[in-house]
Amino acid sequence: QALFNTLLFACGIIPITIALSLGLAMLVNRKIRGMNAYKAAFFLPMATSSVAITLVWFWIFAPNIGIINYVLSLFHIDGPVWLVDKVGARWAIIIMAVWQNLGYYFLIFHAGLKAIPKDYYEAATIDGANGIQRFFKITLPLLSPTLFFVVITMTINVCNLFQEPSILTEGGPEYSTYTIVMYIYDLAFRYFRMAEAAVVSLVLFAVLVAITIIQFKLSRKWVYSGEA
Repeated sequence: QALFNTLLFACGIIPITIALSLGLAMLVNRKIRGMNAYKAAFFLPMATSSVAITLVWFWIFAPNIGIINYVLSLFHIDGPVWLVDKVGARWAIIIMAVWQNLGYYFLIFHAGLKAIPKDYYEAATIDGANGIQRFFKITLPLLSPTLFFVVITMTINVCNLFQEPSILTEGGPEYSTYTIVMYIYDLAFRYFRMAEAAVVSLVLFAVLVAITIIQFKLSRKWVYSGEA
């Protein structure tokens, strides 16, 4: 159950974070006044204590006194039972994790976009390519090494998800948000079953190695190497 929950969080957090951070990077990549202020605002959650962030999100998602459900109640809408329902609790952690990691990966994508020569876009525009064609024919291929790095690092980070579900839901309800690292922690420091915790740690390590190897194998087909 813990391993399944961890992989489920990875399938939710990774694509949403990539899509939003890449979208923000492409918007900010244009000449906009106050660029540094936007960068600082997006990156601020990464520089804030995870415990403090989790406590704030707890008050946002609280079913009876949370900000989200209070705002919905003003429009006579019954909000979801966040943190109590299995689906709601999982989505609460996904939303919080995406928000917290968005700024870091936004900066990585922004740096990758800055490295793409503008001459390519100018030539494509002269040839009549529209925005969608420029994105899929120029931006995405040349940004693929950055995207590959983001996928690898984010996979490792999400598979080590611990602090957020531990504080926000304590693994509940009914172990629906119980991650593999929480399981390792409980075995080692709550039940003092160090040998079993070490075995589960090795299982997590093996899973991450296997996923990374698969990603490296598949990267040969879609990551731009710069070779003709």
